[in-house]
Amino acid sequence: MPLKAYIDFAAFKLYLVDIGLLGALSELDSGSIMNGNAIFTEFKGALTEQYVLQELVANKKYTPFYYSGEKSTYETDFLIQRGSGIIPIEVKE
Repeated sequence: MPLKAYIDFAAFKLYLVDIGLLGALSELDSGSIMNGNAIFTEFKGALTEQYVLQELVANKKYTPFYYSGEKSTYETDFLIQRGSGIIPIEVKE
């Protein structure tokens, strides 16, 4: 404790500022989102993670952290500290 004391700058994930930017930069067709298709299922996880991150950051109550195992065999999408507790958040679409 606190989570900030354990930041590893070599382990990180990059996100955009806004989910709309992610959709625009990926040239995602709006019809794929509304109707779904086989190709979109591959990208849906990235959009879902982006959305959850935006909600955590917009709340301004929590600073999200990322965790990856020593040999990168597993990861936790987000960790937040709430008082003296640490809450792992795994995002699934």
